[in-house]
Amino acid sequence: MKPYDDNHLDKDLRSLRDFKLSEQETSESFQAIQTRVRKDKNREKVRFYFSKTMAAFSTVIVLLVVGWFLYDVLSPEFQQATPQSASNMMDGIELEISLEKKTYSLDEEFIATVKITNHNDTERVVYVPTPIDVEDTISAVMVEKKEQLLWRILPPHSNEALPNIQGRSFYDYVKVTLAVNETIEQKFYWNKELIDQASQQTINTGQGEYLISTLILLDEITSQEDYYEPEKQLISKLEFTVNYGKKQKDVFSKDDCPDTDDPCINAVTANHAVRVFSGTSVLEIENENGQIRMTHGDFFGEIDEYLDTLEVTSNGDIMLDYINKVPEHLEVYFLDKDLERMEEVSLTKNTFNAPNKSGTYMFEIYGKYDNGTVHHYLEVKVK
Repeated sequence: MKPYDDNHLDKDLRSLRDFKLSEQETSESFQAIQTRVRKDKNREKVRFYFSKTMAAFSTVIVLLVVGWFLYDVLSPEFQQATPQSASNMMDGIELEISLEKKTYSLDEEFIATVKITNHNDTERVVYVPTPIDVEDTISAVMVEKKEQLLWRILPPHSNEALPNIQGRSFYDYVKVTLAVNETIEQKFYWNKELIDQASQQTINTGQGEYLISTLILLDEITSQEDYYEPEKQLISKLEFTVNYGKKQKDVFSKDDCPDTDDPCINAVTANHAVRVFSGTSVLEIENENGQIRMTHGDFFGEIDEYLDTLEVTSNGDIMLDYINKVPEHLEVYFLDKDLERMEEVSLTKNTFNAPNKSGTYMFEIYGKYDNGTVHHYLEVKVK
């Protein structure tokens, strides 16, 4: 079978997430997405987050997104049994995903465990959509930040070879065998990074609500075809939360920033987190009637009166946590005592380093968003 194309996939996924679908509507939406995937052959125009492996990830994401709706509608008997695990079953194959806890801090290790059990009295084969240059696994596992187009396919926690993995079957599918009544297990690792589908940036994730899903296909694939549409996909999912590791009274939360047109950012270090102040901005904002209006906010006050000071060690990491909107481009500058730009600060993903010398410093964070620009400000105290 040939890899899947995914032009305009983001638009379809956004529309899927905006509605509660019935079983029939879910099936129709899945068919519409797959039809578009099949017809669209122009890969030069595709913007997705793995340049050479777009096709297989598109397959995983389409199946997971649609599968979430099918899971809720068709499988009430397999709802989450505990806060730490969830399972689903089809044709005698059970797929379980588990986490050690429901809430994680940014500095905690995140490991997910996937188990597949064959409850049949015959050997079974399952297939896993996996890009050709990604390590073979027993299941596809994806983490997503809820209500945002931020995703990542997780790698295995270790490189230990599993005898059940029988290699590739027709391009982007890994073949996995299961003996009678056999259970196999594999652990997956998340480094707290996600990929923004709008800007194609890899960012360090912050606080918020997340979904983790695992997927296998139960179809019997016996030949290579120009196009193949899976009929039996088995999916299990869990929700979990990430926080800063301690209670912070002066940070933005999702509830503080319901308007996605007006960006909110927190600045986070190993032991502290504060809100980033938004100053002058030029934003296009859509009102309730769907009309676009331009807002231009100039700030002339004393900025330092509105700032919470972020405490950080010498040369420590400062992560910018995008609460409700990911910028298309970001620039960070040292400011002098008159709040004039001195020099640009190197930014890796959404993290930069504090100065080496102790003292209090002011930074400007200039963000370009899909609906305008904002001058953010941050005060940092280096110990």
